[in-house]
Amino acid sequence: MSSESTLDQLKNPEPVKNSVEVRDELEDRLERDLLGPWDGPDEELPPGVLPAEWYLLGRLVPFEGSTGPAPMRVDEPAALGDPSLTDVGDVTTGDLDGDDTPSEATVRSGSRAASSMGMSFSVPKEIDTIVVSATWGRYSKVESQIYETEQGRPRRVWCRESRGGSVEVDIAAAGEGSGVPDPEYDRIVFRWTVRHHGERRVVDVALVNMQPIPDRDIETARMYQVSLQATALDGGASIFLGHNDPDLPGNPTDQLDDERRALELQYRRRREYAHGRQCAVNAEVHDGDVRAWRLSSTCFPAADVPLVVPGDADQMPGLILDMNVLGSVDLARGDLISALRPLVVGYRQWLDHQESQLSEPEISRYSPAGENALATARSVADRLDRAIQLLADDGLAREAFRFANQAMALQRVRSEVSRLRARDQSQDLGALLREYDVPKQRSWRPFQLAFVLLCLPGLTDAAHQDADRGAEDARVQLLFFPTGGGKTEAYLGLTAYTLAIRRLQGVVGTGPEARDGSDGIAVLMRYTLRLLTAQQFQRAAALICACEWLRRERIAAGDGRWGDTPFRLGLWVGLSVTPNSFASAKDEIENKKGYDAAVGGVLQLVACPWCGLRLSPGRDMAADDVRRRILTYCPDPEGGCPFSRRRSPLEGLPVITVDEEVYRLTPSLLIGTVDKFAQLPWRPATATLFGQVDSKCVRHGWRNPAFNRFCKSKHTKSGEYPAVSAQPAMRLRPPDLIIQDELHLISDALGSMVGLYESVIDDLCSREESGTTIRPVLIASTATVRRAAEQVEQVFARALTVFPP
Repeated sequence: MSSESTLDQLKNPEPVKNSVEVRDELEDRLERDLLGPWDGPDEELPPGVLPAEWYLLGRLVPFEGSTGPAPMRVDEPAALGDPSLTDVGDVTTGDLDGDDTPSEATVRSGSRAASSMGMSFSVPKEIDTIVVSATWGRYSKVESQIYETEQGRPRRVWCRESRGGSVEVDIAAAGEGSGVPDPEYDRIVFRWTVRHHGERRVVDVALVNMQPIPDRDIETARMYQVSLQATALDGGASIFLGHNDPDLPGNPTDQLDDERRALELQYRRRREYAHGRQCAVNAEVHDGDVRAWRLSSTCFPAADVPLVVPGDADQMPGLILDMNVLGSVDLARGDLISALRPLVVGYRQWLDHQESQLSEPEISRYSPAGENALATARSVADRLDRAIQLLADDGLAREAFRFANQAMALQRVRSEVSRLRARDQSQDLGALLREYDVPKQRSWRPFQLAFVLLCLPGLTDAAHQDADRGAEDARVQLLFFPTGGGKTEAYLGLTAYTLAIRRLQGVVGTGPEARDGSDGIAVLMRYTLRLLTAQQFQRAAALICACEWLRRERIAAGDGRWGDTPFRLGLWVGLSVTPNSFASAKDEIENKKGYDAAVGGVLQLVACPWCGLRLSPGRDMAADDVRRRILTYCPDPEGGCPFSRRRSPLEGLPVITVDEEVYRLTPSLLIGTVDKFAQLPWRPATATLFGQVDSKCVRHGWRNPAFNRFCKSKHTKSGEYPAVSAQPAMRLRPPDLIIQDELHLISDALGSMVGLYESVIDDLCSREESGTTIRPVLIASTATVRRAAEQVEQVFARALTVFPP
């Protein structure tokens, strides 16, 4: 590049593209790369490159049964739906002419590719004729206009030629037919089947590559960038029906069950106009119409997902969303309730507006689905009202709610500061805190606050009318929102409340039913994928650091209700991610000393969740042999971080990643994978996770038969640690909250296993002392589920041994 052109670019730089423009450009490049043509309709491929290895999508290969030279009769029966149309060998053969050296993958692929592409759609019965058309690219070997040999002669390359045409299809009578869109290629044919169903005429049409397979240059018989279109005879009339077109007599809503009617109401404006075969179908609809005027196939489907916008707080005057304000002790009881009431008032006003639309024909045809939905929504509004009243009546609930808001405000600010500082360690912590400790950064979205409030009664009082925790009325609270909308913050806020209310309530129950809430696992958070688990561990660590910082602050102020046990976060995902024992974790740390190792194994945090300084396992982790603890310290050289060696020598960061420590120390929040939870009945050490303890060692934590080899009833003085003896302990309060994140990832055999294991976990969380038995009901219809059922039967039997009633 010349200096002049460089100077011109500096004087006239290209405008900065926004995210939408970047996405569109990336989409265009991907489509040209995978589908083609990359270099225009008359492109020449580089020498030595075959179209088959250049383009992966939108190609049709010759039907393997069409090797004979005789032309196909256009009145042959259609074979739509015949699987053989898509079972063809796609193996590269032919003359390479010295220029084409196919890749190894192309030569040995032997992959099966499609010979046909089509779509299925319907039109009103008064339509007698439609037009279907096809376009494709044909590649042939020619002398290049661009590339030359070393001797200056043209190279032979594959060059593209645009082909295609259209056919009128008579659909007045049911039956089958065929036609040729491009007369020069009479072995490339349309085949269709027409069926009459009441007010509809259903059309299945496919383009089939029936060309004979040549002895050389098979690429000449392949079709690339294949595209189909269907229109009315005039090319513009709106004739294509949606599957849920309510104006057709064939769509009676009164024959639907309640669930189907509700779904039809909810998606009444979303219509599917066609089904693709070996492709997707785009429908074009004129403004104001409900029927499409053109259908086009695509082998590179794309869709715009509308942005889901949270509710506007400006429409709920008086509502306070700032976590700092909601958590402030200066906000009196009455002011707190007044700050939350607008959430209910605004919701009910919105419901009143929805009710006014029930009489509209678009809605009333689905009756009583609209009425039922409103009744359910109003019951939710009533629950929300009662949850706010709980905060007005219950002082401990109000205090726990304030604690949760304080913790979430710290979590939101510290998470952002830590993320930015981890990228650039030179940034000043104080300056970042001043920049991000603002209401915009630490405010709830209305749906987040509503979700937290709805769940408070069940976590505060098991006898509350909205608790729904019994065996007969148990109810799951579903939080559904697109990625990036704030689901994680919502259930982290609920987690902070759960941690606080247990500490404040202390011992619940009396006599043998008494349970201690000052320790033990309060929240179980489960994921289906280990990668997601590790990611959420980093996000949850900031919350637990905030909760622990607030606990220490209250203890220092003389409030002993918060207990001596730190709030901790545990990760329980298996040996392939984190170590199982203290010994293996210690060895891992020793092996990593002297250099900065990547995050993984015993270290699952990139940086300190509180201040953002980057962590290194060999430098910032230590093994305490006496207490059998793996400690992670913030590397703050000045010791200003509350989780540094100077300010927290016996604890460091409140995180646990070793299975053995999880069992002995029962972290307040435990994040794990569903496959790990399946091990519960097989490992006696896991009994502590559900509060089944009877004695505690001050040095090692909860005693368990699995730890007898290192934790005896008495320990002599060791260094600065005094002699200790195990002490009897009250049973712990079992987990109050189970969070199953990314539920949609549970499917197939994994979903069957998880569903069956749920019974074990739920029973362990809610079991009473009266001779409870576990009696699974199993329905097995496939070999996979039958095997899963056999395993679960063993789990239930084992559970009765490990966790006796």
